Amino acid sequence: MNLKVLSSLMVASYFFLVFSYVSTKINLPFNSIYIFGQFGNKLFTGLCYTIYQLMIFTFIFVLLQGLRKNQSKILFKSFVLSLIVMTIFLVYSFFFIISREERVKLQPLDKKTSYTVVVLGAAVWSENKPSPILAARVDKAIDLIENFNVDKLYLTGSNAPGELSEAEVALKYLKSKNISFQKVITENNTTSTTEQIQFIKNKLSEESKRNLIVISDSFHLVRIKEISKFHHLNIKTIASELKLSFLSEFYNKLRESLALTVFWFFAI
Repeated sequence: MNLKVLSSLMVASYFFLVFSYVSTKINLPFNSIYIFGQFGNKLFTGLCYTIYQLMIFTFIFVLLQGLRKNQSKILFKSFVLSLIVMTIFLVYSFFFIISREERVKLQPLDKKTSYTVVVLGAAVWSENKPSPILAARVDKAIDLIENFNVDKLYLTGSNAPGELSEAEVALKYLKSKNISFQKVITENNTTSTTEQIQFIKNKLSEESKRNLIVISDSFHLVRIKEISKFHHLNIKTIASELKLSFLSEFYNKLRESLALTVFWFFAI
């Protein structure tokens, strides 16, 4: 066994782990980048955590293979095996979402209960227009306001560079529908689903959290449920009624699978 290879892998992996943590505490220069509906700083942190996990798996596979002459071959084989393991986790996450999508998209409500509704932010298009995904989430909130007893409505989500926040765009869209509902609160700072769930946990009153509905898309709600369980939140989830093409549906579920895998490993 080549101790130099093992020690190098361990040092490098912990470098990425520490750097991942530090990146959540400092202001990185990547927020001008906005890809896949995520800010560059968040993507960078997720990438660092992913590299860390890849190196840990590689370290384990090198260790399992023991003493061999061809160390470079062992290292390459271990790296490939690590990629395979991480791909298996990703595939498992994908089918986990599919298997639980129906049970989280529409949960029973009653007419007598007073609910607090939280609409999670989504992408804003050019000229500060809501994307179809964001508009569909607000439409579902309007449906709840019109048919159930909604006490408060929270619109969440920060902004990409040069745009209004997702919450502000959602509010403008809500007002364009001539809804007379007055108890609307906007939250303009959260930049990820995990931060939005933490906002619910830390900023909403216990009374509001008692009968709480979170609105998003069905493929997104599975991860929301997992994050909520981690934070000991008991929430109801309702899916928007947006219909996506097969390719768009597949892309969004694949992206959610990656995000869910990262959450399971690192709680981010």
